[in-house]
Amino acid sequence: MILQIYKRRIRRMKPIDKAVEILGGTARAAEKLLVTYQTVKNWQDGTRTPQFKDCAAIELATESAVVCEELNQDLARPLEIVLGLRKAA
Repeated sequence: MILQIYKRRIRRMKPIDKAVEILGGTARAAEKLLVTYQTVKNWQDGTRTPQFKDCAAIELATESAVVCEELNQDLARPLEIVLGLRKAA
């Protein structure tokens, strides 16, 4: 029951908040993504948007639970194209 409630709450979160939750909180996310705590807070507050390298790191760190396109709508090339796993349209 508790697991179902947790899964529902995670689905309703903003993508960056979902990533931070998966990575163990703001401080742990910053450490794992090799950015500052303040950078992660800026992403969460919406004052900054993760750039491609950050989005790619988040996608890899969350094992694709949060993908680049969710984090930054301006990204034209998803991670699969950069890694050569999918051809560009």
